Amino acid sequence: MRKDEKDWYVLFVKVGYEMKVIDQLHACFQKEKINPFLPKIEIFHKYSNGHIQMENKIMFPGYVFIESTLNSVDFIIKINEFIHNYKAPLKLLKYGDSYEYSMRQDEKSILQNFCNIDFCIEASTGLIKGKKTIVINGPLKGRENIIKKIDRSRRKALININIMGKCVPITVGLDIMKKMP
Repeated sequence: MRKDEKDWYVLFVKVGYEMKVIDQLHACFQKEKINPFLPKIEIFHKYSNGHIQMENKIMFPGYVFIESTLNSVDFIIKINEFIHNYKAPLKLLKYGDSYEYSMRQDEKSILQNFCNIDFCIEASTGLIKGKKTIVINGPLKGRENIIKKIDRSRRKALININIMGKCVPITVGLDIMKKMP
């Protein structure tokens, strides 16, 4: 790892306790070079009165991501100590039966390319021309081929992202402005 390159790790936590774990990580690792975070997605939410508002939701409920400049061995020793002393069940994810705990560069890069600086996938906008979806704005622009399903009424699209060796479906915001012949 280069001096200022950061590895990413993923902790499995109880759903609903993500922020509590992040707060505890900050308290425990005050002087260490780690940054726990929750990747989020920006989606459209339509209320019963017809009002539409943007909302940020956790992309992977039950998972806390940790960015670290510590070398892998030091990080694993320190995080295992944290997990052992934490009162709720936590687990550091790894690739299958290997001892590979840090997220692979290709998976990390894909997620980084989708997310803004706050680790959030912003909503995209597009249009439908014939049977083809064309994204004109947002992180899905030029990546229309990864869209598996579109729900125009809810302004959402389903895509798949590989995380820790598993293909995970996620719903992202996609507003189809109009349908053209």
